[in-house]
Amino acid sequence: MNGGGIRRGIRGLLGRAWTEERRSYLWGAGVLVLVDLISLLPPVLVGRAVDRIVSGTVTREFLLWTVLALAAVAVSTYVLRYLWRRLLFLPAYRIGARLRVDLFAHLLRLGPSFFSQRRRGDLLAYFANDVEAVEQALSLGVLTLLDSVVMGGLLFAALVKTSAPLALVALLPMPFLAWLSRRLGDLLYRRYDEAQEGYAALSARVEETVRGMEVLRVYGQREHVLSSFARAAQDVAQKGRAALEVDALYYPAIGGLTGLSFFLALSAGSFLVARGTLTYGELAAFLAYLGQFVWPMLALGYLFTLLERGAASYDRIGKILESRPEIVDAPDALRTRPRGRLVFSSVTYRYPGAEAPTLEDVSFALEEGEILAVLGPSGAGRSTLLRLVLREIEPVSGEVTWGGIPLRRYALAALRASVGYVPPEPVVFRGTIAENLSLGKKDATREELERAARLVDLHEEILRLPAGYDTRVGPDGVRLSGGQAARLALARALLVDPPLYLFDDPLASVDVLTELRIWGRLLPALRGKTVLLVTHRLLVLPRVDRILILRRGRVAAFGTHAELLATYEPYRRLFRAEERLVDVLQEGERAASRGEGG
Repeated sequence: MNGGGIRRGIRGLLGRAWTEERRSYLWGAGVLVLVDLISLLPPVLVGRAVDRIVSGTVTREFLLWTVLALAAVAVSTYVLRYLWRRLLFLPAYRIGARLRVDLFAHLLRLGPSFFSQRRRGDLLAYFANDVEAVEQALSLGVLTLLDSVVMGGLLFAALVKTSAPLALVALLPMPFLAWLSRRLGDLLYRRYDEAQEGYAALSARVEETVRGMEVLRVYGQREHVLSSFARAAQDVAQKGRAALEVDALYYPAIGGLTGLSFFLALSAGSFLVARGTLTYGELAAFLAYLGQFVWPMLALGYLFTLLERGAASYDRIGKILESRPEIVDAPDALRTRPRGRLVFSSVTYRYPGAEAPTLEDVSFALEEGEILAVLGPSGAGRSTLLRLVLREIEPVSGEVTWGGIPLRRYALAALRASVGYVPPEPVVFRGTIAENLSLGKKDATREELERAARLVDLHEEILRLPAGYDTRVGPDGVRLSGGQAARLALARALLVDPPLYLFDDPLASVDVLTELRIWGRLLPALRGKTVLLVTHRLLVLPRVDRILILRRGRVAAFGTHAELLATYEPYRRLFRAEERLVDVLQEGERAASRGEGG
């Protein structure tokens, strides 16, 4: 961000804090001012005590009252600091929590094109690093802003009141102290950020290696991976050393300037005491004030770094919140759930930046209650077809209608609530098997869960897990195989029981015979439902009503299984080849069963 951008960001950040948490910040500022005023008392009390001791007029009662006063200051400061921390820090974390919720809710509204242009790590950084920087700016930043101004002003006045000539000499290094704190602090932050980014990249590399360990071993990549990791680790170590070098320079430099200030104060103060223009007590009080004055000077340099980082992060988050989904509801969108015939009429779609359209002039009709299989090579546009129905993308030309009404007329929530979708890559969420299955139907009974699991040949495998349907899966639980995850995702869609199912090759990770067995059980159970099934298993196709074959984004053939066998040679050839393959597999399975029986 440039200077103007930083100023706008800081104004926006502090403006939000003032709008949302004004009352808490005002109370916190009031308590902080009170603490700062009370903190001026100990040097005065100590200075008077020193003068009494030097003059020989000290009494036991005076010392007792001085000790009691210092104790009262300590107790009240402790209580009031607890209060201002709550009043100034909690609002920042409340704003941070609201920012995370706003950001998460907004991401849920954005379309696939937004996520395809950003790395997952960058999105996670918004929730962690950027929101944390905002919280730091609105807690420590506001604190240092108030404290450096209020405490700094009070201490400066106290120093000048105690001895203006001594203040002029002793405060000479303080502007350099603030400047050095600002420069070195900013450099230290940058170095630590670079080191943290290196650690994050190293962690991602470890995660990737662990996930692909078996493949790396098979391909003999141990030495290559190890040397690559060693170079990355060395780079992280170098960044860490760079940060430590600045850190090692920071505190001695600050300490040196602080020591210089005290040296000047003590030297000039001793001269003034010797001349009789300053008492010993006033010198003691001045040195105490000077020790307190170091913090506002350091805070002043620290303040700019905190606010700039917070403003930059707030600006980054703001840009995400300002981004708009490409597909939104029309003002007069229909809230009713669609039903009826699904029709593609001369639909063409081209992905942004692509030279050729993925789908071109595609037309077909899917009758209500019909099962239509979509066949074609990779890149033919099969998944794009389903994404058009979900309205994740819009046709470049042509129209998709459902029940005679264009899809764009339906509210997105109503449209998607009418669809049971299973993507090609199944998603298993953190939680139990039962929670994953009931994602779309929270009130599903155990009997309904088991019925759906049986339809996809998963029930018996679930029962063999440590806690059955209550077994935790995901990052903190049992790791499911690819086939188990695929069948879980399929069962999850079956539980929703919508009028339309979109299956994007959901059992691709399951072996041929298991897949045929599952579809043999599942397709009859789906009779009466409208199903759009993307598949590469041709032996499933005799059980569907009609088949759509795509080739290079165009409709190559459309008809029933019998019609395509009779009229479309590529289909007939592939189907017979798969029949022979399955015959061989089934014979092998029977032979294995006989061997076990013998």
